[in-house]
Amino acid sequence: MVRILMFRLWPAFIPLILYVLWMLYRRYMAKKHGLALPAYRDGPWMLAVGASLILGMLSFMMLGLLSPGNEGMDYTPTRMKDGQLIQGGFD
Repeated sequence: MVRILMFRLWPAFIPLILYVLWMLYRRYMAKKHGLALPAYRDGPWMLAVGASLILGMLSFMMLGLLSPGNEGMDYTPTRMKDGQLIQGGFD
C-alpha cells in the first residue's frame, strides 16, 4: 500500500521540494552577500502547501478513476467456516 501511495502521489511532493530548494538557494545567496538569512516561514510556504494538497487530491481522484474496476464481479465478505476465517473478496 505504501508503494502504491509513493508512486501514485509523487506529484503532490513536487511543490514542497521546489520550495525547499528555492529557500536553500535564497539562504545560500544571502550568506554569500553577507545578508541576514531568511527563515523558512518567510517565503510563500502556504502556496507550496496548498499546491501540494491540490495535487494530492487530483492524484487520488486519478487513482480512483484510472485503476481497473471490479465490474461484473460479486463481493463475498469474510466469513467463518468450520472454525477458520475465510478471506472475502471479489469472485
